[in-house]
Amino acid sequence: MIFTYNTEHEAAPIGAWCQTRTRGVYCGDSHYKVTENSGMTVKVAPGLAWLKGDEDWGVNVFEDTEQILSVTDSGVSARTDIVCLKFDKLANSAELLIKKGASTAVSAPVRNSDTDEIYLAKINVRARALSILESDITDLRLDQNYCGIMRDGVTGEPTLQLVDQCMSIMNGLAGEANDIIGSIEETHGKKTPSGEQGVHGIRYHQNELQVKNDDAWITASNMGTLNSLSNEVNNLGNNISGLVSSLTQDGSPIIESGSNTNGNYVKYANGTMIQWMYVSKTDVAINNAYGSLFIGSYRWFFPQTFVDEPNVTCSRFLWGTGASWGTVSGQRNISADLRGMDCLSRAAGTNVLINACAIGKWK
Repeated sequence: MIFTYNTEHEAAPIGAWCQTRTRGVYCGDSHYKVTENSGMTVKVAPGLAWLKGDEDWGVNVFEDTEQILSVTDSGVSARTDIVCLKFDKLANSAELLIKKGASTAVSAPVRNSDTDEIYLAKINVRARALSILESDITDLRLDQNYCGIMRDGVTGEPTLQLVDQCMSIMNGLAGEANDIIGSIEETHGKKTPSGEQGVHGIRYHQNELQVKNDDAWITASNMGTLNSLSNEVNNLGNNISGLVSSLTQDGSPIIESGSNTNGNYVKYANGTMIQWMYVSKTDVAINNAYGSLFIGSYRWFFPQTFVDEPNVTCSRFLWGTGASWGTVSGQRNISADLRGMDCLSRAAGTNVLINACAIGKWK
């Protein structure tokens, strides 16, 4: 189906607007955070999450009040329970629940044609426990295997791949170094337990790779093959240093995060900045005729200023219990104009939930 304006549409093509969005909670500070309560119960904070209907569309799951979930006692054996957010695709409904474990093992979230799940936390239900302690709760929201942070077409830095590549290079260089030592040992002899002459040391000293032969360190400048290896080590060190510097500041990829009345923000060392907000407004209407639809608007001023125009998405512009949706009509480095759309005219006075995210550069 080709998606056009001035035409009524079903939910599926509208949901396809967020095709690139990944499942997870909206942010990791408080959305659906699980904490201890009293006795065998836990608290789940209000929040917004995104679950997948299939590869082409998904749903927002919004909970605006704190929820209390009960955990059954474990008896004589400990087990691990899961606080789960479940989307039933057949019933088109979402549910916050406790998945009771059969043991201490954690099974993978169910993600098939009928169900989509994210895990918010796991609970260590101790044998004969009478209460759930804070130490029994492990937050899983930042673990992409179980939940993760919702992203709109933005992939994270491939840190695991980069580490694997660096380790592969280092292992290769170690192999070359061993070959060189073996070659030198054949030429100069090998150290034996009785203390005869031979190669018995390798070090990187004063910007040069050196091999110890008897009591003397032979520098790379005096050995052709070793000099080549030394250059590779130098280049690798420079590359790794540059990589770390580009992705981190003082070893951390995040250099600043915070919030104000306009929303939340995170600044990364490579210059990327992500900002988001969710508000509830009663002075916003969706009542301006636009073909067969009606539109309303809300200007979001960013918590922090971008250096240039960012990429902005509006994931929700929901009037009351209506079926309205959101999009973006314009953006600049300090603000974005969010647009709500509905098939019916919606007057001001009812809660309108608005959520948006902006991604760009802070330097």
